[in-house]
Amino acid sequence: MGHTGDGSDSGEVPGADLFDDDYVRLLAPFHPEGEARRETAAVRELLGLAQTDRILDLGCGWGRHLALLVQAGHRVVGVDLSPALLRRARSATAPAARPDPSADGEGAGRRTGRRTRAPPRCWPPPT
Repeated sequence: MGHTGDGSDSGEVPGADLFDDDYVRLLAPFHPEGEARRETAAVRELLGLAQTDRILDLGCGWGRHLALLVQAGHRVVGVDLSPALLRRARSATAPAARPDPSADGEGAGRRTGRRTRAPPRCWPPPT
């Protein structure tokens, strides 16, 4: 991997370069999607979140919870120090993963007066 952990590889925050694609490749198999679904459902229930609530996902990593929250209809901002993980979080919440605001039982494509959900924002923004 060749990381120094001091930020010199990426010019970012010290240690942020340790959380890259290799990190995800090694760690992701230990965190299956079913686990993230259960955790996300538990957090939504414990906090009593309404679909319209906004969420700040600090340390969003590669977006495994962030994507599920977006699919549930929440407006989410993901924050992480790792540029590599933020890129993955953005791709995890691509337009195909977001809910269709017109598919609410009243007929797809019909205007319902509901606001279209904005895509999640990740911080820092891409450069």
